Amino acid sequence: MNFNIAFDISFGIGTAQAGLNVQNAGNISTGGTVIITGPATNPAITNTTTGQTIYTQNCALASSDTLSIDLLNKTVLLDGSTLRPDLISAQNTSWWLLQDGYNLIQMTGLNMVAGETQLEVDYRDATI
Repeated sequence: MNFNIAFDISFGIGTAQAGLNVQNAGNISTGGTVIITGPATNPAITNTTTGQTIYTQNCALASSDTLSIDLLNKTVLLDGSTLRPDLISAQNTSWWLLQDGYNLIQMTGLNMVAGETQLEVDYRDATI
């Protein structure tokens, strides 16, 4: 499944926030990939269902940049090909998976632009 949201928000200086509701129709937790398309500076992705957040650091995404965060393998790719573990704040991050049922995923960050900054979650339902 693929959920994609473009932010239709307006803001000045400070932090912007937006989110989407993702349903894992399976009966166990599942990984997936969170894809952020800039512009955004130091975006943080929170699964409010679990209360866990993945924090980035020194991460300034231009409008042509994408940051792909693999939730299961705990890896980060910049623009689909460059492995960038240095962009994750390891000391502050609490990695999460999509729980069975609904998961509210929120992104906060600086310099996000309405209609340009996007958050996408690609995953498969997990059942045993």
